[in-house]
Amino acid sequence: MTMTPRPIAPDTDHPPATPPVEGADRVAPLLAKWAGGMAWVWTYTVSHGRLVVRLTRPAARGNLHLSCYDCRRISGPTVWGNVNLQVASEDTPEGRRFVVRDESNKVEIRCGFLTAQENVEPIY
Repeated sequence: MTMTPRPIAPDTDHPPATPPVEGADRVAPLLAKWAGGMAWVWTYTVSHGRLVVRLTRPAARGNLHLSCYDCRRISGPTVWGNVNLQVASEDTPEGRRFVVRDESNKVEIRCGFLTAQENVEPIY
């Protein structure tokens, strides 16, 4: 008997991933959209100085991944609630860099490049 593989149906229960956006002016509206939710330090890759912070909201399906590259300072808890992340750019002797802060939760991330993407797998 020959088995014919079935095609794998797309998962229609999850919202589709969005393309990543770059820079403070494009990331800020997404951070505002996910304000009030939960944040987790999701991954850190030493070789790239890449920190990924995952934001979720209990009443919303999906997530937001904030990826910070060339991190020079990371300060704060690994999990926190009532997220209120703000992003600003600053000129330094190294060129333009970014500061991501959540002052009420004592979070500060200083990086050289950042992106944000919604609905990154796994989606709960």
